[in-house]
Amino acid sequence: MLVEVFEDAEHRWSSCINGSSDSTRYTLTSSGNNIVVKVSKLQQPLIDDIRDAIDPPSSSAGLRENGSATLLFEYRANPIESITSRCAFGWIATTQFCISSIERRLPWQEAEAECNRLGGHLMSIRSSEDQQLTDQLLFNSPAYKDDNAYWIGASDLIVEGDFRWNDKYAFTYSNWFPGWVHQENYNRQPNDDGLSGQDCVEIRRHFQIASSSGQTTPTVSPLTLSYMWNDRNCDARNYFLCERMMDEELPERLWNESECNVTVTLSVERTKATIWSPGFPQQYPDSVDCYTLVQAPSGYRVVLDFEEMVLENEPLCSYDYLQLVEPDVTGPYEPSKSAKDFSSTVLFRFRNSRHSSRYNVQHRRKSTKTGSNSPGIGRTSGNGNGDVVSDTDARNNLNFNVPSIVLQPSDSRYTSSLPLPELSLGSVPRKICGDWSSKLKLLRYVTTGPSLGLRFVSDYSNNYGGYKARISMENVTSECHDERFKAYNNSCYLIISYPDVDWTTAQQICRGIGAQLASISTTDEQRFITSNIRNSIDYTPRSLYWVGGEITDNGNLEWVDGVKLLFEGWLPGQRPEKSETTKVPACLGLQWKVSPTPMISSGLHWTAQKCSMIGGYVCKKARPRLDETMVKNQTLSGTEGHLLSPGYPNPYPAQTDFWIRIVAPEHRRIIIQFQKLDLEHQDECLYDYISIQNYPILPNARGGYSGPGGEGGIAAPLAEYFPSNGSSAKFRMAPKEHNSPQSGSSTDAKKTSAYPDNYFSRDNHTQAGARFQRRIRYVSSSATGSEYATSDQDNTAEREAAASLHPTTLLNDPLLQFNELTPSFLPYVRWCGTHDSNMARFNFISTGNEAIVRFHSDFSISGTGFSATWSTVDMTGCPLQTITSKEGSIRSPNYPYFLLNNIDCTYVIQAPFGRRVWLEFLLTDLTQDATLLVDIADGPFEPFADLSHVNDGVFVSKGERLVVRLKTGASPRGNGFHAIFKTLAHVNEQRFITLSNKTTGMLYSLNYPEAMPYDVDYTQHLIAPLGEVILLELYGVGFSQHGCHQTGFIEIYDNYTDSNGTLWHLCEHHPITGKPSTTVESETIKISNGAEHHYSSTHGAAKLRQPAMASHTVTKPAPIYITSYLNTIHIRQRNANGTGIRLNATVRLQEDAGYKMKLISNTDEWVESCKPNPCQYGGKCISTGHKRGICQCYGHFTGRFCGLNICELEPCFFGKCELTPTSFKVSLPQHTCGVVV
Repeated sequence: MLVEVFEDAEHRWSSCINGSSDSTRYTLTSSGNNIVVKVSKLQQPLIDDIRDAIDPPSSSAGLRENGSATLLFEYRANPIESITSRCAFGWIATTQFCISSIERRLPWQEAEAECNRLGGHLMSIRSSEDQQLTDQLLFNSPAYKDDNAYWIGASDLIVEGDFRWNDKYAFTYSNWFPGWVHQENYNRQPNDDGLSGQDCVEIRRHFQIASSSGQTTPTVSPLTLSYMWNDRNCDARNYFLCERMMDEELPERLWNESECNVTVTLSVERTKATIWSPGFPQQYPDSVDCYTLVQAPSGYRVVLDFEEMVLENEPLCSYDYLQLVEPDVTGPYEPSKSAKDFSSTVLFRFRNSRHSSRYNVQHRRKSTKTGSNSPGIGRTSGNGNGDVVSDTDARNNLNFNVPSIVLQPSDSRYTSSLPLPELSLGSVPRKICGDWSSKLKLLRYVTTGPSLGLRFVSDYSNNYGGYKARISMENVTSECHDERFKAYNNSCYLIISYPDVDWTTAQQICRGIGAQLASISTTDEQRFITSNIRNSIDYTPRSLYWVGGEITDNGNLEWVDGVKLLFEGWLPGQRPEKSETTKVPACLGLQWKVSPTPMISSGLHWTAQKCSMIGGYVCKKARPRLDETMVKNQTLSGTEGHLLSPGYPNPYPAQTDFWIRIVAPEHRRIIIQFQKLDLEHQDECLYDYISIQNYPILPNARGGYSGPGGEGGIAAPLAEYFPSNGSSAKFRMAPKEHNSPQSGSSTDAKKTSAYPDNYFSRDNHTQAGARFQRRIRYVSSSATGSEYATSDQDNTAEREAAASLHPTTLLNDPLLQFNELTPSFLPYVRWCGTHDSNMARFNFISTGNEAIVRFHSDFSISGTGFSATWSTVDMTGCPLQTITSKEGSIRSPNYPYFLLNNIDCTYVIQAPFGRRVWLEFLLTDLTQDATLLVDIADGPFEPFADLSHVNDGVFVSKGERLVVRLKTGASPRGNGFHAIFKTLAHVNEQRFITLSNKTTGMLYSLNYPEAMPYDVDYTQHLIAPLGEVILLELYGVGFSQHGCHQTGFIEIYDNYTDSNGTLWHLCEHHPITGKPSTTVESETIKISNGAEHHYSSTHGAAKLRQPAMASHTVTKPAPIYITSYLNTIHIRQRNANGTGIRLNATVRLQEDAGYKMKLISNTDEWVESCKPNPCQYGGKCISTGHKRGICQCYGHFTGRFCGLNICELEPCFFGKCELTPTSFKVSLPQHTCGVVV
């Protein structure tokens, strides 16, 4: 086997290998960034000749036997310090920046966004040296092709022809393609005419040349020697070059085993560092066991922030993991309560059984050679002061064989449907595994002392991307309680470099976070500010940074925070004269200045600029005391109030965590409604969030309101809601026994219930479900009766399904029937992100009279917070309310907004002896998961169960009591109901029923489907839209000739048929019995218009109770048809002597094409009643006595009902009538005289 390695023709290496060769290791280092490896399998004679040429035979090496050879290649990329400097892998260094070519094709704007994500921006080429370095980078790029083009950071998007760099660096250098000289500079750049949209700059080597006349084959363009500039449409997709600031310190590069056991020492001079997993950003190798010690000075603590964390996922993190331990954790470790709540205790094994035992032996042997007591630990490092000290003692305090908390991203307790476990675990040892890309901020670790130990372990298989983390230190005693601020003396400072703003906006932003633009009182303070500005990642020498100085009209400099001017930082001769400052308002900033004298160094000095210029800024505020930064927990009571995040509408502070307990009066539930949410977004709302849950927290968190002492009456400790073990099972809500003696008021409620005990039992599922599905007039529901079962088995299944629902799922799942105007009804919700529309979906409804609101913010990125209101809903009727008023109204809780979940409310209306209860539903909207029942004496029934029942919703009790019950499930939809009632000795009532254009249905007797009440005089006024007539088809009645034999009657009257109206007197038809025959299930009766009506025993009129005559032929009369003259008709139903006629009729509307002629031909303008107002087009109805009225019309309208305009009366013999703003005019044909009457 021949192995050849070469870079170019001059740098080659080769070796011949066969199975008899000794095992040999070769280490080759290339001079560039690419090599070629060629392996050839040759015939034996040729192998001998080649090997003799490479290595002449000797007497001691004469074996030529053929055998199998094995090759093992290992490679790694070694950084060339002069090129990479302090840049990460894949980046090369310029003067103060790192640049990299990104081989992804994106439009210019997206390329800029990707560079921003990487911590920089599209590259600025500022000089010929930068251009040469760019050429070298691209020529040696692994993805190099002649026709590749790369975006850079220049554009003329603002002003055509005025090219600028994204980083605002002066556009002093360019390398535009000059065009092809031999073709009179053809294709010279830039060549945008202002219309073609070529506003972004790319660099390329390939430029098109002009084709010759008559040329039939494409001309191949030559390549330029350098990458030259070209303006192009910004939507084109190119590779691109990114640029970012060079790291302050060289990252800890962990490339191989010998480099992975290190100590990182932080100091005042070196406050930050970066650590990586071995081989990062490539996948980490197998069988790694690396130790890292991070040491900060005394009085400081270590802050670890992860930028990437992708390891093998496993529930116990025993395959690949990163372990964090502080040195002071020694001896037997006792986990804290928060640690116990978060996870089970898991002991580390030194090596997992899956690891190679051979590697363990080698690793321990090598550790022994170092003289350290811990594996792989035993080097020396500087202490930050130039001294070399041994860190063996510090490492000896690290004990990795301790119980640790397992942090795993797929833990079910991170779901947004369950309360979060305690995430602040203090110094608890932990080990981390899995892909944390969407939850990186949760891994932030802040030590209690100045040291931190890290151990990274990988097993023998399955490699992933690894981790990258930033290490910094912070002073334990001088905190600003916000990592963005830097502390100096008694103040905290915030440096903002981007986005650039003017001075006034900068001051507003600073005030929004409780600060002011900074004042500078001493040389040391200025040195502190300028040093932090220069250390900012976005700092460039051209940048301007606003501070809080403002030059007044009289030329004096004043600080906006009121501090007296004690120090000035002008360079000699650069303080503006007073005459200059009075012309244009000037504000104070810091900018790089070249010193005019060697006594003062160049650097950031004071400068007076127009306040409208844009730049960064420096905010300053007093260092807060501990009690100032803590938002205290509080308890609110009452019936309504406001909830605001701290500082709203200004940004909320970082590292805030507090709760608000809301306590409403007894028999009330709490509704929390949000007006705005602006919190940092995270998919599961784990960073900044507001959460709400019921209080007391019950094991049955899904349970409904049952009043004090009911199911919700027993409080559970707050800690009981959180799992106390390490299992990954989701939290389940245990069912409760409804009939147990411990259930408090359940027995009493059962005694006072107006319904049979088994009404909602399993035996009634089919019947209840059928009724529920029929409710399609006012409601449309797919729920079944099983949702109302009280058995433990059914409820457990429902509760478990509810516990697994996420609020996000409820909002986004198209298969769920979710209305954006109704809440999710979850027992626990957690919200984040920015939302200001459709806010009803974030509403929270408590199950009792208490709720807990918790607000949490982490260490970075904030928004304006949240604004919400809370109110309470009276639950007096739940579970039972007895009403004895003479008249009044009842409403479902929270009507008319939305139904509440899990309620069971019973309203008992009790009349005095000898009186009855009249109940009329004005509006009923029960769309889903809700049941309404009425009991007039003989047991409960469900109204509104039939779409065709037009006059449903009015009931009269048989005795002194009427009961209404509303029961909802876990996720009801609808607004509820509103009904009025009164108690009557004699029932003589009227009801107005407004019919719509599409009304077709049935009219039944009062109390249908129950028996008719006795001694009732009940009139129903049917009112259709003007222009429609009402068609009635009545069954089982006939016209009376000699009265109805004192058994009651039905009257149909139409007041508009003539001046005195028309009345039809109907009596019950008594069927004639004929010869015996078979029972007729359905009979077809021809009606006047030729249609067929199917008169079935299971539908329509046959629903009414009929005499049993199964053995005889029943002669049924033909229906009676009555049509209204105009748009109203009236039905009076009178019962006498305890008997009456059942109303059984169909009603439908029909367009009345001649209704206007009826209004014109009839001189009468009276209307039958002013209730409701029959006048159209804003007309006013005036009562004239005798229950009649007249319409007072406005504008062009006139006649009965104000239903005609003036021109419809045809006042013109000739010409055309046209309406004017106040009257009408006649438009006549030419040469025609018109007569107006």
